[in-house]
Amino acid sequence: MFRSGRKLFSQNFLHDRELVKKLIRNSSIGKNDLVVEIGPGKGIITEELLKKGVKVIAIEIDHDWYNYLQINFGTSNNFLLTNQDALNFIFPKTSFKVFANIPFSLEGRLVRKLLLDDYLKDCYLVVRKEVAYRWAGMFGNNMFQISYLPWFDFYLFYHFKKTDFLPMTKVKAVMLRIKCKDHFLLPQSQKQNYRDFVKECFENWRLNFSLSRLTLKQWLNLYERKNISSNQ
Repeated sequence: MFRSGRKLFSQNFLHDRELVKKLIRNSSIGKNDLVVEIGPGKGIITEELLKKGVKVIAIEIDHDWYNYLQINFGTSNNFLLTNQDALNFIFPKTSFKVFANIPFSLEGRLVRKLLLDDYLKDCYLVVRKEVAYRWAGMFGNNMFQISYLPWFDFYLFYHFKKTDFLPMTKVKAVMLRIKCKDHFLLPQSQKQNYRDFVKECFENWRLNFSLSRLTLKQWLNLYERKNISSNQ
C-alpha cells in the first residue's frame, strides 16, 4: 500500500533503527533544533528525531506515505508534515538543519536548492558515494565544490553497506555532511555572482585544465581582482 510512488524517485529506505540512532547521536542535531526531513517514508528517521526533542518538518511527496506519517506522528506537537515536492518547498526563514535519506534521482537539484538557502546551518544527506566524493573534492577541486566553499564545508560522515537499505541499493551510498561555515569567506549576497564567475571560468576551455589545481584562497583572489577590474 505504501510503495506506489517510490520507484519514480529511486529511494531506498534505511531499516536498522540502531544505525539511525547512531547517526543522529553523532550529528550536531540537538533538542529544540528545527530539522527538515525530506522523503521520510514510513518515518524511521522521523521517530528518532522526535524522540530527541527535535522539531521536525517532514516533506513527503507520496500520498500513501503522507497518510501513513499523519496517522503515526500527526499528534506530536513537534511534527509538521507537508505533502509536496521538496523542490517546490519554501524552507523556513529561520535557522534550520536537514537530516534526510533523499531519493538519488533528485540529489543534485535538492542539494543546490539547499545550498542557496541563507538559513541552512547543517545538513546530513544520504547520497551516492561517487557524487559525495566529487562534492567533497576527494578527486580534486571541481566547479560544484568551488562554487559553494566560501560558505559551506563538505564532509563524508558515514559509509553505508548496501544491505543497510530496503530495497538494497545497487550503488554504494554515504551520508554527506554539509556544514555552514562559522565565518563566511564572502557575503551571502554574493553567492550568485561568485557562482556565475566560477562557472564562466570552468566553461573557458583555455583555463579549465588548470582550475582544479587552484586553492580556495586563489579562487577568492581571482574573484576579488575580477570585481575590482569590473568597477574601474
